[in-house]
Amino acid sequence: MTTRLSAAHWDIVEKYYPHYYSSSTITLIDILTRALDGEAISPNDEEFIQGWDVAKELYLLEREVWRVAVKNYLLNPLS
Repeated sequence: MTTRLSAAHWDIVEKYYPHYYSSSTITLIDILTRALDGEAISPNDEEFIQGWDVAKELYLLEREVWRVAVKNYLLNPLS
């Protein structure tokens, strides 16, 4: 369950995930990624994710974002 999306996957997500740049889900993925990678996150973010299985939540969120992006690609491949 630890497989993360590659840079190529993220290129597709960025293009086909709705409202990518203002998505709270994308923001949460960024926070969880930084936490999992040992990078600094804000105290508020630390408190928010306290007690979470960060790797599991990140996996589930990335898979959902990928699913939505691929669905949108298949519906609008020339976008």
